[in-house]
Amino acid sequence: MSDAETHILWRIRTWVWSGFYDREDVLLMLDDVLEPSVDADQMRAAVRKEFREKLVAERGWPAVTDPDRLSSAFDELDAQGICALQNAGVTQSDGYNDVLHAITGKEAKYRGYCFFHEQDLERAIAGQGLYIAFGLIDTGSRDVELGKSVHRALVNQGFVVDWDETAKTRILVRNIEWLRRRN
Repeated sequence: MSDAETHILWRIRTWVWSGFYDREDVLLMLDDVLEPSVDADQMRAAVRKEFREKLVAERGWPAVTDPDRLSSAFDELDAQGICALQNAGVTQSDGYNDVLHAITGKEAKYRGYCFFHEQDLERAIAGQGLYIAFGLIDTGSRDVELGKSVHRALVNQGFVVDWDETAKTRILVRNIEWLRRRN
């Protein structure tokens, strides 16, 4: 198997198991990363196989999973005036842009934001925890009090969270088991 095929298969697995995309989404994203040297039909078959495997695995998942509890924490934060986004872009810069897009016209509702992006999600799927970025809307800077609100919402949902309570670091949700069903 070539490096390109290995990389694409890893991308497919990540997209499928993230729970954020349906089959059509993954097939569209696949088209963006296919290389001429890679058998497109084989990769499309891999997409179908991953979705089948995930569907079978979901039958054994608990009724409420860690991503469900994370969604509850993010809903709580949104109600507190913190724009809380999941899978916001690929990088931290993309995440900030997604926040700006999400709050456009709603600036009065939000005092701050928190999010994780695709690269954070990839680490969570791999069992390496999930980093959450946070900050203030009006300055774009981080704020310790806002970070404490995010930290508290996560702990209230039963997560083990590491954070040094400074504005210099993101919050790390340790030991999150990424079992997210597609909504």
